[in-house]
Amino acid sequence: MSEKRIFTILFFLAIFLFLGWLFIDIVIYFFLALVLSIIGSPIVKLLQKIVIKGKRMPESLAAGITLVALLGFITSIIMIIVPIVSRELVVISSINPELFTNEIETWLSSLESFLVDYGMLNSDEHLSTIIANQFSEILKSIDIQNIAGNIISFASSLFIAVFAVTFLTFYSLKDKSIFFKTVEKTIPVNYRDSYHKILNASKPPLIRYFTGVFLEMAIMGLMEGLFCFFMGIPNPFLIGVIGGLLNIIPYLGPLIGVGLTVIMTVTTLLPQSPDGALLTNAVVKVLIAFGIAKLVDDFVLQPLIYGKSVKAHPVEIFVVILIAGQIGGIFGMIFAVPAYTLLRVVVKEFFGHYYGVDTPIVEIKKNE
Repeated sequence: MSEKRIFTILFFLAIFLFLGWLFIDIVIYFFLALVLSIIGSPIVKLLQKIVIKGKRMPESLAAGITLVALLGFITSIIMIIVPIVSRELVVISSINPELFTNEIETWLSSLESFLVDYGMLNSDEHLSTIIANQFSEILKSIDIQNIAGNIISFASSLFIAVFAVTFLTFYSLKDKSIFFKTVEKTIPVNYRDSYHKILNASKPPLIRYFTGVFLEMAIMGLMEGLFCFFMGIPNPFLIGVIGGLLNIIPYLGPLIGVGLTVIMTVTTLLPQSPDGALLTNAVVKVLIAFGIAKLVDDFVLQPLIYGKSVKAHPVEIFVVILIAGQIGGIFGMIFAVPAYTLLRVVVKEFFGHYYGVDTPIVEIKKNE
């Protein structure tokens, strides 16, 4: 491969990466629309098999019906979750502050003694005072006008996001290759054959990966919800939904799920059982439930998803996710594996001979 060709390829890759980072919101819209279209494509195919008076259902009508069904399903899930969250907020607001303060003071006293014994806190310092001062500083830094402005900005951004994803999903359901055709138009003619090879080689592993991720989310949410239900933890359904949704964030998601579940459990049980031992017992049960689910995820689900879909070692995936997290935060962690999968295919196509990979990616795809 000539130096000029290598430079051209790297130049266009750099432009795509820069534009993707610059317009990350639009990239997310396209990604969500693509995922929804993949989920809804079997419904479109099924509807198009329906024959009425010797004519098959038009693609536009099948796509519209499928889109309405997807939006209805998502809306139903939201309508189920919102009342549960509202009841939880009502419970939190009804907590007697004195009960909460007394329990927190007891725990803080024990923690203070531990920190003082190990030289991590001076004997004349108190955690309650430190926390109160920090909380006071946070309250002083809050600007009500900024909060109102952020709420308005969030509402407008949400409206744009919902409209954009809905619009893109409809046309993706109608024409499954519309996104790829759009990208193809931006690629020079001399490189379009390579683009088609990369597209054909990357589609199967990416579809397997996203299918596996959504299946993993469903299984993890179901396990966490059932474990909490059998252990007597309140709000097991809400815990399962939150845990399953957060599981899309590699490594960090389960930790956030545990933290939220512990907070919900303590705030729900505190008005009923202010005894510290009972609260501690409930927290331990939550940790056990999430711990068992995480072990199943680490040793069963993730090897199946990462091993069979992207064919990469867990350590390799871990390093990729860490780097992506440093660059793009949570969104970077979510997109790390599919982006890395696509990058590997690109490297095999254009630079494979530098790494001893002389087999064309089309043949590699067939062997897989």
